[in-house]
Amino acid sequence: MTTLLQAAPADEILLLEVSVNGRQTQAVVPFTRRAGKLYASVEELQAAGIRLTAQQLQQGQQGQQIDLASFSDDVQLDMAAQKININVRADMLGTTQLTMSSADDEARAMTDRSLGALINYDVLASQTAGSRALSGLAEARVFYGPHVFSSTGLAYAQGGRFSPLRLDTTYTHSSPTTMQRYSVGDFISNGLTWSRPVRIGGLQLSTDFSLRPDLVTFPTPDLRGEAVVASNVDLFLNGIRQLSEAVPPGPFEIRRAPVATGAGTVSIAVTDALGRQTFRNIPFYASEKLLRDGLFSYSLEAGALRRNYGLQSSDYGGMVASASTRYGYSPTLTLEGHAETANSLRLAGMGLATTLYDWGVLSAAISGSTMGDRRGRQYMLGFERRAAEASFSVSKLQADRDYRDIGAVYGSPVPRALLNASVGLYSQQYGSLNLAYTSAKTTLPGTENMPEVRQIDADIFSFSYFKSIFNRANFFLTGFRNSTDQSYGLTMGLLMALGGRDSVSATYTSGGGLRNLSLQASRPAIVAGDIGWQLQANEGDYTQRLAEFSYRADAARASFAVAQNANLLSQRANVRGAVVWADRSFFLSNWVDDSFAIVDTNGISDVPVFAENRKVGRTDQRGKLLIPDLRSYELNKISLDLTELPLDVQVGVSEQTVRPQHRNGVIAHFKLARSLGARIILRDQDGKFLPVGSQVRMKRGGVQALVGYDGETYFPEVQIDNNLEIITATGARCRMNAGSIPQKDTIPVIGPLTCK
Repeated sequence: MTTLLQAAPADEILLLEVSVNGRQTQAVVPFTRRAGKLYASVEELQAAGIRLTAQQLQQGQQGQQIDLASFSDDVQLDMAAQKININVRADMLGTTQLTMSSADDEARAMTDRSLGALINYDVLASQTAGSRALSGLAEARVFYGPHVFSSTGLAYAQGGRFSPLRLDTTYTHSSPTTMQRYSVGDFISNGLTWSRPVRIGGLQLSTDFSLRPDLVTFPTPDLRGEAVVASNVDLFLNGIRQLSEAVPPGPFEIRRAPVATGAGTVSIAVTDALGRQTFRNIPFYASEKLLRDGLFSYSLEAGALRRNYGLQSSDYGGMVASASTRYGYSPTLTLEGHAETANSLRLAGMGLATTLYDWGVLSAAISGSTMGDRRGRQYMLGFERRAAEASFSVSKLQADRDYRDIGAVYGSPVPRALLNASVGLYSQQYGSLNLAYTSAKTTLPGTENMPEVRQIDADIFSFSYFKSIFNRANFFLTGFRNSTDQSYGLTMGLLMALGGRDSVSATYTSGGGLRNLSLQASRPAIVAGDIGWQLQANEGDYTQRLAEFSYRADAARASFAVAQNANLLSQRANVRGAVVWADRSFFLSNWVDDSFAIVDTNGISDVPVFAENRKVGRTDQRGKLLIPDLRSYELNKISLDLTELPLDVQVGVSEQTVRPQHRNGVIAHFKLARSLGARIILRDQDGKFLPVGSQVRMKRGGVQALVGYDGETYFPEVQIDNNLEIITATGARCRMNAGSIPQKDTIPVIGPLTCK
């Protein structure tokens, strides 16, 4: 029953269930009835989803209550039901937040840290014309949560001569919360599109957005709307539905829309209960060259320049330092800065990236350097547009003769002019075509042996064409032409999948005065247990034949190949894998590039394990299996195949989602256990089955059960021995007959037992 508001001689407190515009809020709010008017606090009105004005919010800060008549002329009070419905304008309703990602996924913490170590190895033994050689690549890694220490190296042995070579040795600390990474040791400096990275041995502090794969770092379109009544909102990206959610009356906002980079169109459809629909198209242009407004990134490096990398283990030059920053000033403008120093070199520059009317991204930068009495400048200007049907990009980098950076100081000259242009056309019917042009002009400084200044020019035009044929074959054509030295190259081929993992290909190559036809058939070894092979024949100006066989096991991947180059015969054998110590156990595994997981099934062996619905192996005799290819900082699903488990195995949780840290290992515990249950058949002393519904209990433990058809009952926990005894409700005792031994891997059946 709806009543009119009556005047009251004094304040009256009413506890009412609130509805706004006819929609229940599930909130019970205290209202004050005073002189025929209803009042409520700002906090209670906001909790009910009502958006108040700045003046009303100020009243709330002063401790005053808000008169409902000040923002609504339609208040319906039902005293019998203790309910109130407040009708307000749509712009006074709170904004409904719609998100494309799960809050649980975003809030999920890193999987618990654990101490571990591993050695990745790749060993190759070869023999050619009686000459034997052994080479290897190795990585040693120790990790504990965000802390990772690693060292990589090469080794080569031939004719009694052994040559080891260290590559990188680095300690890294990563923090996904702050998106910061700290490195001490060998690393490559970060930079911008208009600066050049170098190898440094020292200290690096930087922002790393890869620590948060769920974070969208570039600006996305502002997707807002308003529903007059309760409606359904559908979001389409380039015509494909991405979201469908019900929303209450009022404004709504879609957060973290799945926007791909490049040009596109987002469409929002709002459909009410009567089927009436409003449609809105929003064109956008998204680019990773832009940062979301307010987002800031930096990279600071200092140390000794690394020289002759891959040739010498510890060749470090003079001290250098560099810094790079990016800042999202607005959704359409990102600012950049960069600085370097080395010996007498000082370099600084700034740049920007901005969108042009949702059509593309314009980039520009200017930097200057001083070195002694030399002063130089570098300019960069570029534009790009990427779309589903066509893409275009062009950039020009121009530097004068006296411009220097760290690389130039230590022997790698700065290009004086660099022009890059590309065009891409994409069609599902006609295939994809890409054209590119690069023009580079570099000045080499004089040396003692060649004091004059030399100019090196390169003008290269390249193209590629790709087309799928009959859904199983792919045709490709690539080529290049260098107008500086008149060199060219042309490659055309056909690749066909035969089903499963098998494929065949034919490739024709022409360039450098040589022409060759290559025929190849292959089957890769992808998962443990796979046998792979490859047969290849090159005929023409260069003759080569190859036969290779490989096998991938849980412990490693091994291959053997025989090759004929002209009249020279060679063989090679390769083993690639890892030795891992984690979870207080040792494992032999395939190469661990990033993160891994150890599946522990509590001692139950031969359990099939899946990663992202892909079978990766079975647990060993210890009930463990190592999965070597997890993605760090992302959610990785690991599950067990319950259909192949023995009947006597009890399973708690059969699926887990783990989120490992960078280059770390995680432990996925599955609490499997052997069942101690048994089916027991009971008869009375006349030989008849006990009646259905009879209650019995186990003497040891007191577990109770009911008797079903044919005198059968089930106890989930049974200690099976010759002293098994069951007591019925009438006091009769049923003892286990000697020799009733349950069978392994099944639910045992005991009896019939006679109750006397």
